[in-house]
Amino acid sequence: MQCHLAALEHVHPRPQAFVAGSAIGYYGTSRTATFTESSPPGDDFLGKLCAAWEAASDGAAALGMRVAKLRTGLVLGRDGGVLAKLLPVFRLGVGGAIASGKLADALAAWRDAGGMIELENLRVKWGALNATGTGTIALDQELQPTGGFSGAIQGYDQILTALVQSGQMRASDAGLARIALSFLAKAGPDGKPEIRTAFTIQNGQMFLGPAKLGRVPRITWE
Repeated sequence: MQCHLAALEHVHPRPQAFVAGSAIGYYGTSRTATFTESSPPGDDFLGKLCAAWEAASDGAAALGMRVAKLRTGLVLGRDGGVLAKLLPVFRLGVGGAIASGKLADALAAWRDAGGMIELENLRVKWGALNATGTGTIALDQELQPTGGFSGAIQGYDQILTALVQSGQMRASDAGLARIALSFLAKAGPDGKPEIRTAFTIQNGQMFLGPAKLGRVPRITWE
């Protein structure tokens, strides 16, 4: 900004107006406040940065130019900006308006209205793990995930190993789960062991077929 204004000192005739591009980050963030153009700058990093940038642009007034400060938000465009990122989500049917108020209250209202997410032809590839399935997921009274998926799983041993390594499951329980799941495994299309069963989440617990995998990490909604 300073270099630009220094260069304008040597321009004759000078432009009549100087337009400084700023951002709505000037106002900071708040869950409850309503901001207007007369609101003071926020006390966070973006608020201080925008305020310093706009203060520097005031130097154009000393050069006889009218100063306009544009505080823009997210850029929308079909081929770029945030809209290009949002459109695929809405085309999949999972987009919507952002509700006002706290996220937990909005999720509770969505749950009480019968809200759920339906997933079809879900595919998960993680190392040796290869899972496909269809199912639904919703939220229980404590706003924790609950639901179930049915499909085929290869490399299920990797799930058990990861649960033990993360402390979510005891090694002894993982051994019993391996035995139970081995009775369900059959050769898949590629000859590898495959389980066709259900993965369920209920009362904070995860199950793969009859095998209990452990507790689901609790989600804290801010």
